[in-house]
Amino acid sequence: MTDNQEQTSVRQVKKEVAQANLLRGVIGILKDNREALCRLPEMLEQLIELPEAIPKEEKATNTLDECRGPNRSEEDKAILARKEKEDLDKKVKFLSEDNKLKAERIVTLEKTIQDHKAEILAVRNTTSASTSKDERNDGLIRDITTKEGKLKDQAERISSLEKKMQETEERFHQQKEEYKTKVSGKEREIDQLKNRLASLSEKRVKQDQSKVEDALSLNRQSKVEEDFASFIDGDRMDVLDRIQTIYRPKEKIYMEIYYPRLACLIFEAAYERMIEARKAAVEFLKEIARGVVNLTPEQIRQFSVNQQLGYPYFTLSFSVNVRRQESHYPADVLDALMLNLKETAPTCNLDCFLDDVKHVAGRKLTTWQTEDRFFQLPPYTLNDSTVVKYMKACMQLTWRMVTQIPPLQMEYKSLFLQKNQTKIGYHNSPDMLTKETGPSGQDQVEEIACYLWPGLLDGGGRLIRAGEVLCKIKGKL
Repeated sequence: MTDNQEQTSVRQVKKEVAQANLLRGVIGILKDNREALCRLPEMLEQLIELPEAIPKEEKATNTLDECRGPNRSEEDKAILARKEKEDLDKKVKFLSEDNKLKAERIVTLEKTIQDHKAEILAVRNTTSASTSKDERNDGLIRDITTKEGKLKDQAERISSLEKKMQETEERFHQQKEEYKTKVSGKEREIDQLKNRLASLSEKRVKQDQSKVEDALSLNRQSKVEEDFASFIDGDRMDVLDRIQTIYRPKEKIYMEIYYPRLACLIFEAAYERMIEARKAAVEFLKEIARGVVNLTPEQIRQFSVNQQLGYPYFTLSFSVNVRRQESHYPADVLDALMLNLKETAPTCNLDCFLDDVKHVAGRKLTTWQTEDRFFQLPPYTLNDSTVVKYMKACMQLTWRMVTQIPPLQMEYKSLFLQKNQTKIGYHNSPDMLTKETGPSGQDQVEEIACYLWPGLLDGGGRLIRAGEVLCKIKGKL
């Protein structure tokens, strides 16, 4: 082997040794820092560059070996020693510089390693955070799984409840339809009851108009009450003046007692006759209503024929039973007829009852003159034209009173003074002395001698105007 080959071989060996040492160092570093594997390509590039920095060795090494041979002189040995020293100094210098470079390289590598460690630590932290997040996610997943189970159970319960609700709704709709049918039936019953109530209310109003008044009525009760009050100061005073003009009595008792009493007697007679007339009218209208209803099927053809032929009227005849047949008459028709009778009362001609009123008034006058012998008037007084006119006015007013629904009442038959009467004074006739006690046996109750004007009550007994009375003077039995 030649020297050149030997030197080449030595350098090659040294290079391989250096590479092996470097490689072992790198391997050790990688073992300690496995996170730096991601930087392996750059490190290998640096490894490749290191051998190129190693300078070529001089052939002095071989020469030194040769000088050490036994055949060399002292001078040669000194020269060789100097050369060897120079070589060693160069080598030391090279090695120092090489060590300096390596130290700088190591510092750079350590810095790089520190950076890689920081990156690795950051990655570890990220990984730890990711691991913690994964753990939290796992916990959340477990919670979600648990809640999903609960939701599934609740969904099953909801499904069961929905099924029950559906069944309940079906039963509800079924019951709703049943109740609808029942409610519809009840509504029909209510409508029928309403109609019946309206009909009954209408009938009740027709039967009792004392609280419900038709403002358009010609014979409303309020108007009758007003006319009753004005009648006292109007027609009554006119007849009193006429009687006083006829007889011109000197006694004061006539003007204050007997003449007003005569006017009151005539008014009472008219009222009593009108009451009888109304009762007869009710019975007569019952028969008229019954007869008209019964004859309608038979007479409607005759009515149509006469209407077509242009006849203004035709005669209708039927029998009237004077006996009461209250269970055989149409009540609605009678109510309508009575209402019509009330409305026509102000214009009704009542002259046919004049003789009856004269007769009743004459009988009352005779009875009064029997009780009070001091009171004497000739019978022809009732035939005076002014008195007759007064009688007609009394009949007209009392007829309007009794045709009210219900009829107004007159109060004129009490024997003892009560709260609903006005005491004007005492009757000083000798025949008008108290000879009886009151209804309770108490002497302080005053006995009525006569009425100077009757009181007025409505159909329910409510006092409208108090009657004017004279009381008897207490005397010995």
